[in-house]
Amino acid sequence: MEKNSTIAPAISAIKPTWRQRLPLLLILASFVLPALAAFLLLRFNVWQQLEKTENGILITTPTQLQPLFGGDQATWKLLYVSNSQCDTPCQLALMQLRQIHKALGVDQYRVEHWLLPQATPDADFQNLIDTTFADMQISQPISAQDLAWFAQTPAYQQQADIHQWVWIVDPLGQVVTAYPTYTEMQPAILAGKKLLHDLKHLLKLSRVG
Repeated sequence: MEKNSTIAPAISAIKPTWRQRLPLLLILASFVLPALAAFLLLRFNVWQQLEKTENGILITTPTQLQPLFGGDQATWKLLYVSNSQCDTPCQLALMQLRQIHKALGVDQYRVEHWLLPQATPDADFQNLIDTTFADMQISQPISAQDLAWFAQTPAYQQQADIHQWVWIVDPLGQVVTAYPTYTEMQPAILAGKKLLHDLKHLLKLSRVG
């Protein structure tokens, strides 16, 4: 009996109490709760407000593209997916993203414009990037899995060519809306103004990014 009575307090002393676990729980909460709050704000508040917009096509099925962008930069992103060549719609789309980013003024730091290559750019396209769009971020080549997701969106069902769309991606790496590209300058400029309006609306609603 004396032996058992000696061991019991020792075992009790080894087991962590809830007070000992409290610092660890607080640390975990400091990481989990902000991420959860950001997710809820973006998925419910922003999406509900976006349903009222007349511009672009709302993408309600979430996808996680964050790994394509590298790091954990919590910024909004303007996105264009290219192939190895850059035809007129591609060039107008890249110009559109660059001009929209400039038009954001003091909010430029909250938004990045990205090129996601489906294949390695050819010599002419690479020269265009180097001389005209050098400030654009470029990701690793997009995977077949990510391409398959784009093929399920309402935008792709309207125009079954991923290169005919510009996309807005939220700070969680999820696609929000899609906008068609154009083959002529004037329609592209008008569409860019509408995209800019939606993006400013998003930035105003969002407390993330």
